[in-house]
Amino acid sequence: MSQKRPADPGPGAVLIPGDRLKALALRVTLSRAEWRLLALVLASPTPLTARQLAKRLQVSYEPVKRTVRGLVHWQILERTAQGLAFQPDADRLGPP
Repeated sequence: MSQKRPADPGPGAVLIPGDRLKALALRVTLSRAEWRLLALVLASPTPLTARQLAKRLQVSYEPVKRTVRGLVHWQILERTAQGLAFQPDADRLGPP
């Protein structure tokens, strides 16, 4: 029986090692909404804005903006000139 090869992530994809996500999952308790936003940011080949996240999730901008603010405050996401990006340094995760 042959094993499936992982799909090619394509150009511009950001690969996050599993240990970084494990550290995040163990150190910080996230709500379902926070995990959904984080998953979209991780899956996107380009940085997304809070407004783009709200459109993709088909929800109001205000709760997305509030959730993003919390994720940035906990240093899980960081704001860049292009949009939101995952902050992969496990030592920085957690309360400021």
